[in-house]
Amino acid sequence: MTPAASREEKDIDQTVVGQYDVVMGTSRLNSARLTWTQENVAFANPGFNGNGGNQAALAPTLNYLHISGPAERRSAGTRR
Repeated sequence: MTPAASREEKDIDQTVVGQYDVVMGTSRLNSARLTWTQENVAFANPGFNGNGGNQAALAPTLNYLHISGPAERRSAGTRR
């Protein structure tokens, strides 16, 4: 892989936690907990990330016997 075909990772992680406790006497406690987690990950080459995700605006990929460049054939790999 050439440097022009390198990939970047854009990772956004979010977590929200809420807890509600009720004391019911000297030896009893009720607790309720709610959690939510989200991960938004995008793997893409710098050209794709830098132009707002417009794959059509990128230069074509050149394929030779021992080298592939200047851009990776995939625009992005995402996991949501």
